[in-house]
Amino acid sequence: MVGTWIFVLVVYSAVSLSLKRGSESLSTFGNLVQCILPLLANAGLLLNAGTPHWRRNIFWMLLAMSCTLWMIGQFEWTYYEVYLRKPLPEMYPGDILFFLRGIPMMAAIALRPHLKRGEIQLRFGYLDFVLLLIWWTFLYTYVVLPWLYATPTLGQYNHTFNLVTDIQNMVIVVGWAMLWLQSSGALTDHQRGHRQTHVLHG
Repeated sequence: MVGTWIFVLVVYSAVSLSLKRGSESLSTFGNLVQCILPLLANAGLLLNAGTPHWRRNIFWMLLAMSCTLWMIGQFEWTYYEVYLRKPLPEMYPGDILFFLRGIPMMAAIALRPHLKRGEIQLRFGYLDFVLLLIWWTFLYTYVVLPWLYATPTLGQYNHTFNLVTDIQNMVIVVGWAMLWLQSSGALTDHQRGHRQTHVLHG
């Protein structure tokens, strides 16, 4: 899979440098590549989901769901710019897809796939995912959508969309950092226990 990503990167770089900057061909190529990337990412994520560990499988599938939402949003963008040959509307209802893609990712982080079977506490389930979905959808509906439907104002719409998206991104970054620290600690404890067992048997 790493080889595929390197190949795509090399081809993308070569074609981008060969096409005239600002040309329609370059724009079309860029849009098509951005549709292919989530497809490749989904393939890699779903390949990782074929393990006997249900918790890890759900983790990878939630990440794939997030990637799928990104892909659908990108397909809409490409449909406008490549097929219809016109820019995406500045106030576009489909923008919510780029916001909702963060929810499965947060659910995946909350799942904590590094936990051992004996450490698993069933704090996460379908209800937790539904609550995450309801909360973030409510936030988007309450803060962003009034400037799209009730009182259409481009400046306020862009400001509130960027605001809630930045908040969500910060939550995701903090979540990944905490997950990395916890999983690193779990790995260190496992390695320490393994060394102690080795010494005792030695």
